Amino acid sequence: MTLCRYADSVLNANPVKAARIVGGPQLEKKMVSGDGIDRPVQNPFERVEMDAHKLDGRFVVMIPQPGGGWSPRLVHRLWVIVLLDVVSRAVIGYHLSLRFEVSKEDVMRAIKNALLPWSRKELTFGPQAYCDDAALPSGHHERYVGLCWNETSVDGARAETCACVKDKLHGVVGSSLLDPSVGFAQRRSKDDRPFIESFFRTLAGRGLQRWVFRANVNSHSSERERWNE
Repeated sequence: MTLCRYADSVLNANPVKAARIVGGPQLEKKMVSGDGIDRPVQNPFERVEMDAHKLDGRFVVMIPQPGGGWSPRLVHRLWVIVLLDVVSRAVIGYHLSLRFEVSKEDVMRAIKNALLPWSRKELTFGPQAYCDDAALPSGHHERYVGLCWNETSVDGARAETCACVKDKLHGVVGSSLLDPSVGFAQRRSKDDRPFIESFFRTLAGRGLQRWVFRANVNSHSSERERWNE
């Protein structure tokens, strides 16, 4: 116990070195100067976190042919670009992309979606696709349509920090871009944009990951039945 108390006193007397031991050089940098992510955000639409997430799934799209019939096309990747308000935790806009990598056009479409009025899509796979009160903010009231925000926090991906996206955010939305080049934030660091990372974790854990698991269970059970026969 004496050695433990002495070790604690040494670490408390040298917080920067303690941060290097516990969290490595990234945490040490944040001890020297803040990166701005902890600045108090009091009002909705004051700061928005934007990021892209690759959904865990493989899909096939059936394309109708001029001569009749259908041609299957494999969708290797399905990305979702999301804009999430920090204070309300509400998703204000999104865009689905079928590209191998997210492009600046996908990012600008997500920003445009956040400024347009939201409406429910016509779905055919079931009546329970939407909850009764499910909607983006622009779908709840017209005062949220076209509502701009002050800051956009991103992880430094090229598609999110290119000059075209910066110009649109500054000229159309009136938003400044917060990326690792203007602070001590790190690329792909989940604690720099915690709210959207938590949203993606919930989206994956309660979405396609559960569906894939159920599909695997059903396939294994059917294989066992065929083996027993």
